[in-house]
Amino acid sequence: MTGNLQGKLSEHLPPRLLNFLFEEQETGILRLSRQGLTKTLYVVSGVPVNAESTSRDETLGRYLIKSGRIREEDYEKSIALMLSQGVQQGAALVKLGCLKPKELYQEVKSHTREKALAAFSWNEGEYHFEAEVGFVEDLYRFEFQFYPLLAQGVLNYLPLGAIERELVRVPLLPLVPADDLLDRIAAFALNQAASAFVIQIDGQKLLPTLCEQAPDPRLAHRLLYLLLLTGLVGPSGQPCREIREVVVEEKAAPSPPAYLFQPTKETAPEVEEELPMEEALGKGQEAILTAYIEIKSLDLFAVLGVGRDPGDPEVEQAYRRQMDEFDRDKFQKNLPAEAEAKLEEINTRLIRAYESLKTAARRQGYLAQLEEASPQRQAQRRLESEKYLQEGMKCVRSRDFARAQEMFEKAIQLRPQEPEYYGYLGWTIYMNPALEEKVRHARAEEKVRMAIQMNPRLDSAHVFLGKIFKDQGRIEDAVAQFRAAVECNPNCREASRELQVYEQSRKGS
Repeated sequence: MTGNLQGKLSEHLPPRLLNFLFEEQETGILRLSRQGLTKTLYVVSGVPVNAESTSRDETLGRYLIKSGRIREEDYEKSIALMLSQGVQQGAALVKLGCLKPKELYQEVKSHTREKALAAFSWNEGEYHFEAEVGFVEDLYRFEFQFYPLLAQGVLNYLPLGAIERELVRVPLLPLVPADDLLDRIAAFALNQAASAFVIQIDGQKLLPTLCEQAPDPRLAHRLLYLLLLTGLVGPSGQPCREIREVVVEEKAAPSPPAYLFQPTKETAPEVEEELPMEEALGKGQEAILTAYIEIKSLDLFAVLGVGRDPGDPEVEQAYRRQMDEFDRDKFQKNLPAEAEAKLEEINTRLIRAYESLKTAARRQGYLAQLEEASPQRQAQRRLESEKYLQEGMKCVRSRDFARAQEMFEKAIQLRPQEPEYYGYLGWTIYMNPALEEKVRHARAEEKVRMAIQMNPRLDSAHVFLGKIFKDQGRIEDAVAQFRAAVECNPNCREASRELQVYEQSRKGS
């Protein structure tokens, strides 16, 4: 078992994490977080079986609009039904006749796959994998083939810049394919162009040469990263640990599957039997990291180990007991830097718990915060913010931009982590004639760029920014944004229409 993993996505990209979990046949929950958004992948025996996202752009309704299955009006009606009857969006769409009951499962499965693939676009933020099996019984599980999912994520979603940063770490040695490469590559379901490139890897060429000679260098970069990641190609026939390994505490990097490479066997030197370090020098790094993972997931009452209605003396005693448990002297002298930092965070959280709970007034205030953050309250806030968004969109259609701006700002107050809201707000600010031109132009571009930064695959924000650029006469910049919108969503009609107009104008000139 791998246990828990955590770190920065800039160090371990999503495909590396998923490939590692697949090779280790892990079961657990992988959470990615970035700028207030969270994406959760549920993994069983190394394969993602379900996915969740806190982004509005990745709800079932928005997915069905992008895929052309429902209209914007259907989406708005489903939100109203969800508010009035308390049903899920899929059930609401079935009640409205937008989906047949037998279609719902396939649409949810396709939507789940899309959410999992969109995780490949995250190359910044943090990740946390928790090995557990408790969720398996209660979760919808969809059967996905791992290698086609991995290939599609790398070839279509992972930013090219992130791939290039990984490839510079590959040793400059001839890339040698595994003996059974052509048999194994069939599992990736590659298209003809990709398969033709794979044949060119002959064990003699270096990575830069393969890319330079390829008809499509961008595709070559993506394919080489995919093959190096999965161990089907390696520098001088060795697994490329530089882009494959995921360091777990002090555990050695995992060996690749036997069918890819036969790793060199090394005999471990004999050592004299000695006392475990924890026994000789105190508790060690593993105890700290385990406690850190646990304590960060608990509310402050649970951190101190008290109930919801303790007295002041009970809080004081619990705090002293916990601080003694995590006193620095109880741990080994030469802790790694990571463990030192985590121990400090544990003590900081204990202090925060005590300060938040040491009086009755403070305990009541914290209980109110917990209530506000409860899943039921969060769901209500999502629906309330959606209502403001829908009202704002109606105001945009009637060209009441001042009122629309007010509605979008209210939606953001309820859900400040939602990128799509900032996109709509930016466009409304740009169109609001009541604002001074220079100020509204700067504020509008700032808000729309914020939306794209929070979610680079948000097609509506790319469209808004493209229209702003077009209005300012920045045609090439506008076209780049419209193309980005179509790349994110091939069914984005507005961006496709803008590109069609642009191509017609070019031919006419």
